[in-house]
Amino acid sequence: MQTDFLQKSTAYFVNGMLVDESMFRTIKPAQLQNIKIEKDVVELDGTLYQRKIYSTVKEGVDFKLISIRELIKKHVEIIEKRHLVVLLDVEIVNGDYDKININENALLRLIIKDLKNPKEGLDVKIIELLTKTTEKIKKVNQ
Repeated sequence: MQTDFLQKSTAYFVNGMLVDESMFRTIKPAQLQNIKIEKDVVELDGTLYQRKIYSTVKEGVDFKLISIRELIKKHVEIIEKRHLVVLLDVEIVNGDYDKININENALLRLIIKDLKNPKEGLDVKIIELLTKTTEKIKKVNQ
């Protein structure tokens, strides 16, 4: 009997929550503590993982997990039938926006762009999420 599982190499947990690896672009390694790796195969929500990495955010770190979908709903008026493309620090977020969580407090800017081309049948809303880095903060303040 064959079971169809999506396979990923690592399941990431932060403060006990399963998160997508893109979340780590919104938190600095120095803000984490108690990193633990388990090399057990596990199936979670139809996905087979080869290992698990657990980490905890240090006390006092300004950390607020939010799904990309919830973040978009909070800041952008979307017409349901429109297609969305989300970029996190110029990389396309490929996955379920309901399941991919990021640290909302690490965001510097949320930029909204419309891509409309009736001739090509395009009506896309592009959401760019830029995270806080020293370099980006200096550039914004110039």
